[in-house]
Order: sequence, then C-alpha cells, then structure tokens
Amino acid sequence: MTQTYTLSVFLPAYNEAENLSRVVREIEDVLAHTPAVGAYELIVVDDGSTDATTALLADLQKTIPQLRTVRHSRNLGYGSALASGFAEARNELVFFMDADGQFSFRDFPVFLLALKEKDVVVGFRKSRNDPSVRRLFGKCWSALVRNLLGVRARDINCAFKLMRRSALSGFAPRSSGAGINAELLMFLEQKGAKLAELPVQHFPRTAGVATGLHLPVIARAVSELLRLSVGRRNFKER
Repeated sequence: MTQTYTLSVFLPAYNEAENLSRVVREIEDVLAHTPAVGAYELIVVDDGSTDATTALLADLQKTIPQLRTVRHSRNLGYGSALASGFAEARNELVFFMDADGQFSFRDFPVFLLALKEKDVVVGFRKSRNDPSVRRLFGKCWSALVRNLLGVRARDINCAFKLMRRSALSGFAPRSSGAGINAELLMFLEQKGAKLAELPVQHFPRTAGVATGLHLPVIARAVSELLRLSVGRRNFKER
C-alpha cells in the first residue's frame, strides 16, 4: 500500500500577479496526479503586493478550496514572507517555492520519493537561468554562507525545498530578508536533520520584476548573515 502524506505548500509572492495563476494551477494539477499526497493546503503569502496579486488570489479562492492567503499590509521582505508561510503550515510535510514561475512544481514527486529516508530535500538549480550578474552574486553568496555558517548545501537560496514538519520543530526565524534560507539550513544542520539534495529545472523569468539585487535587499541579507555567523559561534561555544 502506498504511504500517503498530508502536505502544506506555500508560496511567498510580491507583485507576481502575472505568474501566480499559472503556478497555482500547475501545483493543483501535479498534486491531483500524486497518489502519495492525500489532503493538502496551498498557502500564498502576499507580501504587501501593489499590483493585482490580491485581487487575483481572491478570484482563485473561488474555485480552489485548498487555497488560503496570508496578506502583509506592507512589504516586509522575503524572510518575513517565508516565516508567515512556516507559521501557517498545518500538515506533516511542508514545501515552499517561489511564485515567479522560474521553478516547475513537476519536479516535486521526485522530491517526495527522496524524503522517505530523509528529513529534508533541498533543490539546486542544475542550470540557473538568470542574468550573469545574478548568477555571480548567487555563487558568491553561497560560498560566503558555507564559509561563515558551515552550511554544506550547494545552492543556498534555491527556493524549492521539502521537509518534514517535525524537522522544523523549534525553528523561529529572525531573518526578515534574504538571509532566511541560510538561517533555515543552519538550523536544520545543527539539529542533525538528514538532508538530501536534488537538481531542479530553472527557467528564465518571463513576467514580473526580480528584487534580489536591489541594494537595500543585499545590505539586509549581509547584515543578517553576519548576525547568524555570530550566533553560530555562540552556539558552538555553549
């Protein structure tokens, strides 16, 4: 008999009205054909969007009973959006990915199979389809995180991660910006979680605007990383 799981999927979204409908429909279609997933919920965290995201989500909820939304009254940052998603997730497995359409949820069933003997399965972009400056920044960021935090994952910020809710017990993120993935992986490794890595497809962004290279976003991420590094040293000294 096939083991079945309950699943929480959440998507952080900021001004992704042009992408959300396609992404949500793809998730629905994949889960409808994944026997190992029983009950599921789909949560979109609207991080203070100023485009049509909020109205679009209201329309989608009329036909998708599994869809719930969390709305921040203003843009709080990527880490805050993920923290809201983790807080809202109710089921035994928790998965998140970005809502920008650069990932395909059709990679999800392979992750679910890999989770049988692991606590966490994280993706790495086998061919990152971003402008060269974003790819360079991503490589530098991952190297810096591995050096300062001892995190071993290949692609720190890859927003395609599946985990058992039990592995998240005690996780209380303090990062409100892009440092959230580094903080999550550091927490899981310190906790001794069994982790697997799998390649995922990555597609060029065709709509919406990426904000990851905005100077305030970078400054916040670096500040968060330095704070995490100090916290890690204090943790090891205890």
